[in-house]
Amino acid sequence: MLATVRALTNLITAEGPSVPVVLGGFSQGATMSLLTGLTIKEKLAGIIALSGRLPLRDRIASMINDHVTELPIFWGHGEKDPLVKFEYAINSIDFLKTQIGVKEVSEGTTGKPIGLSVHRYPEMVHTVCDKELSEGLGDGLRP
Repeated sequence: MLATVRALTNLITAEGPSVPVVLGGFSQGATMSLLTGLTIKEKLAGIIALSGRLPLRDRIASMINDHVTELPIFWGHGEKDPLVKFEYAINSIDFLKTQIGVKEVSEGTTGKPIGLSVHRYPEMVHTVCDKELSEGLGDGLRP
């Protein structure tokens, strides 16, 4: 996982600071987007995590970047997901709030949302739906 974080960090760094970057992914891609986005030194425009979880919780607190509390994070997850169970997402979200200090979404000084926006999809399994994609891109996470 850390090798993937390094590879993603190199790609983002190569784009330069003037290019707003939103990291996003589904399942393993969501997990890597969270891990990278919460630990990268460059300030991102946001993270979109679909049906993922936060890995390395025993180590991540020491790896967190200093602008994580200003980062918009859209988290969507199906409540009937049999692979990345909904409880994994809830445990990860609770960890972000209680151990890392990430707050529920609010409007930042720029008028764009900052913080964590959690979206539950009661009947959804391990997949992505149009509503989830629409809400993820509609939460101000477009660069």
